[in-house]
Amino acid sequence: LANYHPGLVNVERREGPTFKPILDSIKEPGAGAITDFESSAIYAKKNIVAGSEFFISYGNEWMGSRHEYDALPVFETYKWFDMMISGLLCILSIHGNFDYFKIFLFLFRSLPGIDQRAQSVLQTVTTVEDIEDIIIRGGTASVETKASHSLEWLEKNGRCLDHVYPHLSDIPSAGRGAFSRRFIKKGEVVITSPLMALQKSHLEEYYPQINSIVPPPDFESRQVILNYCFSHPKSSLALFPLTYAMLINHASARK
Repeated sequence: LANYHPGLVNVERREGPTFKPILDSIKEPGAGAITDFESSAIYAKKNIVAGSEFFISYGNEWMGSRHEYDALPVFETYKWFDMMISGLLCILSIHGNFDYFKIFLFLFRSLPGIDQRAQSVLQTVTTVEDIEDIIIRGGTASVETKASHSLEWLEKNGRCLDHVYPHLSDIPSAGRGAFSRRFIKKGEVVITSPLMALQKSHLEEYYPQINSIVPPPDFESRQVILNYCFSHPKSSLALFPLTYAMLINHASARK
């Protein structure tokens, strides 16, 4: 669920995913229906205040390969701009004159080396109050984006996810399942999840004509991820849950 903002990265992936098959591919027919990867661990890069949103880095290459994002700042842009803000603050503390501030900004915007990314950040600062806001909130990126909510807002709108955990399913050959850490009353919400919409046609295994490997006629061409999606036989869409909701197995005999 972590989004990407180059100036607000506060978590990072340090481990996994690891390849750990839990079913015997020779003896158990369900082996090909579940993922063999697990344990992708994400850690906090800094202290994170309650109510803050998680941001992970996709890397500058991700934005660099997408020219529609050429004007969006990257991590280095925010770092450079925050250093510039410190310089502006020094000028204001020494001279205390708004005219010096305007001259300083004008000179920076006129530099030939200022690219689109830097220009887009420069446009966010026009007054002394903007500088004060950046200093108080801990950086230019923090001013651009509301990346946190109050505890009161969380109490009203938040959804608990830590009461559901993954473990080997009680159903033979089902792989992993979702289990509860606490008692859940009848009618109570078990878990909620955003859903990623995928085209079913994109979840097929394709073999180009030049490939020497020809699958048999009864070959199952669908990718494993489809087994973790919600869909309808007549729909071209598959909805992939982004929380442990994906691990809830099917057991029609149980109520």
